[in-house]
Amino acid sequence: MSISSAGHSVFKKLALVGADMLWLYASKSSSVLVGIFFLPLYHRLLGADDFAFAALLFSVQAFLLMVDFGMATLVGRDLAADSEDRRSRATLRAAQVAIGSVYVAALGIIFSGWTFFDSEIEIHRLAACVVFVWALTSQNIFQAALLARRRYRYAGVIQTVGILGRAGVTVAALVYLKADLDIFLICQSATAVVHLGMTWWACRSVLAGDQLGSHRESSLVSPWRMIQRGAPILLFGVSGAAVLQLDKLIVSYWGSAEQLTAYFLAGVICLAPISVMAGPTAQYFQPKIIAAISSSDHVVAGKHLKHLCLAILLTVTMPSALLWLLRDEVIHLWLRGAPNVAIVAEYVSILLPGVAVGAFGFIPYSILVAHQDFQTQAVLSSLMTVVTLGLTAAFMSKGSILAVCGVYAAYHSGSTLVTWLRAMQLQPAIPHNYATRVGTYCIAGVVLVASILLAIYFVTSLLV
Repeated sequence: MSISSAGHSVFKKLALVGADMLWLYASKSSSVLVGIFFLPLYHRLLGADDFAFAALLFSVQAFLLMVDFGMATLVGRDLAADSEDRRSRATLRAAQVAIGSVYVAALGIIFSGWTFFDSEIEIHRLAACVVFVWALTSQNIFQAALLARRRYRYAGVIQTVGILGRAGVTVAALVYLKADLDIFLICQSATAVVHLGMTWWACRSVLAGDQLGSHRESSLVSPWRMIQRGAPILLFGVSGAAVLQLDKLIVSYWGSAEQLTAYFLAGVICLAPISVMAGPTAQYFQPKIIAAISSSDHVVAGKHLKHLCLAILLTVTMPSALLWLLRDEVIHLWLRGAPNVAIVAEYVSILLPGVAVGAFGFIPYSILVAHQDFQTQAVLSSLMTVVTLGLTAAFMSKGSILAVCGVYAAYHSGSTLVTWLRAMQLQPAIPHNYATRVGTYCIAGVVLVASILLAIYFVTSLLV
């Protein structure tokens, strides 16, 4: 092969990787755009009371998406590790039946409760909410299947169109039909079902099945067995959701409204690099890492882990370092000179370094998922959640919110360390443990970025 041909091949490969990553980032950015542009429109069109119901629905949906009985994680892991389409269809079918059964049961309980108890919420609204949450939870499972099979553009395009399409249709209906809660719920649930159908169709095409998981194929994988396997992941998800949400309740109980607002805003801006950049980056590399580890190809696994480490350094660590250095200016611009800018910046100065280190947790997490080490993850996550929330309550009872910021910085970085130690323990027989080796690369990268950051900080301090 000539040098020009080799260069063209490398350029083509990089272009394909770039296109895949671009669509993954676009799909994640679409959720951010909905939060920034469409939520204020919903608020203005629906009014305060109806929007409060909508906001509660979105919060419940986000929580249940994290605690989907582990179906998305299991489907992503199994399809990345097993290239056989027939068994993959069976796995998808079992997950679909399992999550569908849960929501059918939930709908039955809601109808029964509504019949026996005097509820202020109308039954058709509750039904629409259940359909909405079921559709998006099921869609997320099929989305995980597409990502596991490395159909990144399929997944990215469908997710972007689905999220922005749902928001656009809802706003149009509220403007041109009627601005009330019923129209909102109908649009959200109907477009969520369409989004699910689009993702299902893509999975059917990718897995080359005329019927996505026939009953004969479903016998290969039991839905009940899927729920049993997902129980530790459910505990892991509940723990993660609790530690990231209950801190606001604790701060609001012992602190002032001003403290809660500043703390919430600091958390939003600190988590932005992870939410927008680290998540899609991990989605790209995780199927490759799982496939390599599952096939005992440790050389390839180590290569992909190093690439993921480098990608997180470039997309999360460096932007976070710049954000920390320029936090006063960035937050002033973001909040448009609000009176609490200085307080938010102070909280960010403590939280951000720990959150940035926490982004590297995607690396050992991929190793643990490949080894199906869900039980240990659940136990470790539960223990860290209890300790973190306990310390948060103890410090807030004394009025020390800066200590709470320190606790959460320690939680994010500490969870990465604990998870990494467990990943290293899972591969003791490999002479050159890839978990240990990529850990040294991450430490070296963080130390390098921190050294440059501190040098810039001290130089600018001296000049000023």
